[in-house]
Amino acid sequence: MSGCEFSAQCEFFNGKLPSMPADTEALKQNYCLSNPLHCARYLVGNALGADKMPADLLPPDKVRAYGIIAGS
Repeated sequence: MSGCEFSAQCEFFNGKLPSMPADTEALKQNYCLSNPLHCARYLVGNALGADKMPADLLPPDKVRAYGIIAGS
């Protein structure tokens, strides 16, 4: 798999999160471009829709993503 179907509307991928981590480019490579199935934002977007991705959710925050999905 290459590239994420949500990149166009993903605030992380487009650099619009309130607090971007220092290793943003490495995270984009590991999650957005290489394997989006491991990305917390992708999990929420796929399960609930891109509009349900919290603005402060980072790609490695899978535990939080599972909670968001379970709570919906």
